[in-house]
Amino acid sequence: MVAGFYPHKAKMCIVCVSDLIADEERVWDIDKIESLFSDDMVQAILDTPLFAEIQNDRITWMMERNGRYTVKTGYKLAMMELLHIDRFHVEGEWHRIGKVNSPHKARNLLWRICMGCVPTRLRLRSRHVRCEVICPWCDTAVEDD
Repeated sequence: MVAGFYPHKAKMCIVCVSDLIADEERVWDIDKIESLFSDDMVQAILDTPLFAEIQNDRITWMMERNGRYTVKTGYKLAMMELLHIDRFHVEGEWHRIGKVNSPHKARNLLWRICMGCVPTRLRLRSRHVRCEVICPWCDTAVEDD
């Protein structure tokens, strides 16, 4: 799908690529394309070759192998765009943690410790949370990972 601007209607419209093709001749409908797009976009469209076989248009999500959108990958993409970093890609073989023969809770805790996201008192203090950093269990050492 592509977004086009209809000057005579003064609003944005979504059109399918197949709408821009003259069905009987299997060539670009130049009049329609010129009425919808700017000159440089018109040239880019006309330079795109048409294939003999027509397939239905469909929307796919490039962040997933199966082409389907998920909230998880949408969130990751949003965070990457907002922070301009890919903090979700961490070097290492993290998939091995999932293969450890232990309860799910233990594997989750191990993964969180490795990723540095366990809310220890030391980490909370570094994020400006008012709390004592001494471990409440032993009452002698700093509570960290």
